[in-house]
Amino acid sequence: MSREDVELLEAVKQWRPTTDLHPIAMEAWDIYEGQAMQVTPAALEHLRTRMNGMRDDLVELAQAMESLVRFTILITEKHNDKPGGEKVTELLREFAPLFEPFWQRVGEALSNVGADAREAFERFSGQASEKTAAAVGQSRPEGAIPMRSFVTPARPPPWAKKAGRGG
Repeated sequence: MSREDVELLEAVKQWRPTTDLHPIAMEAWDIYEGQAMQVTPAALEHLRTRMNGMRDDLVELAQAMESLVRFTILITEKHNDKPGGEKVTELLREFAPLFEPFWQRVGEALSNVGADAREAFERFSGQASEKTAAAVGQSRPEGAIPMRSFVTPARPPPWAKKAGRGG
């Protein structure tokens, strides 16, 4: 287990979105308000240009995207502009692939730490374990106990009411 893997996973675990809006959200609002409460092609192009300038800083880009998600929720829910919200969402999807290498690296770190932890346990216990979980889409090994038998089903919260029982 490398120190780099552990540090990366710890940083991911500790990350929380900022409570402050990134300035791009206010720019989006100002443009939206100035264009008679519509998301115009010119507005999208302005936002795209601003976000392109953040391609080299994934932290800032993530903050900008999170703030634009808040903007999207505002115009979709409060101003009932679903088409405008969809346009901004499509813009955000253009930038999502930039995070793929980061998430691949996180997956590698998880795999490395998991393998090291298993090896340490085997050394500690003095025995190797041949038990493995079935991969997604495969049936479980013969004699395996389903995970659902270990956990009591969760009860819905009291405020969750079934459809048709008033509301």
